Amino acid sequence: QSSSNSGFLHFGSWLPDVLITIFNLSDCLGRAILYSETWKLSKLILEKNPEMLPSHDYADAGGHIVLHNYNTFVWIPNFARLLFYPLVAMCVIPTNADPIIHSDIIKCLIVFSLGLSNGFIVSANFSATPTMVMGDKARDASSLLLLLALFLGLTGGAYFGLVVNLLF
Repeated sequence: QSSSNSGFLHFGSWLPDVLITIFNLSDCLGRAILYSETWKLSKLILEKNPEMLPSHDYADAGGHIVLHNYNTFVWIPNFARLLFYPLVAMCVIPTNADPIIHSDIIKCLIVFSLGLSNGFIVSANFSATPTMVMGDKARDASSLLLLLALFLGLTGGAYFGLVVNLLF
């Protein structure tokens, strides 16, 4: 009997469905964290840099300069997500008979964390980016650019998955 079949909780053939459900729910939860602009975390993300004058041309400054906490709430968590690559790899790459991480509960926790961070970072970007530019047309353009990048990423990921599926 494989060690992946033993333990407190084992999902068996249901594991992919459970992981997808956990990712979707935690992604939704991550987006809900910034649901209201009156909540403290939303206010922190959207807090303007006190050094920026209201008349300052925002086009000359990057988002990390316009918003005081942008690096803390967007860039640092975004780069910290790179840690998920080796964690996910340890869940699927076999060593001997089983992957390094063979516990279904740990896999679920990793996917939960990945989904939560995904929802939070996407929501933080969609909340913050339009506030970093001046003028309605620029705000609209920045929102549309975010949507384009999101859809291109989803489409590219889907096609990459198809190619990997065909090759292996």
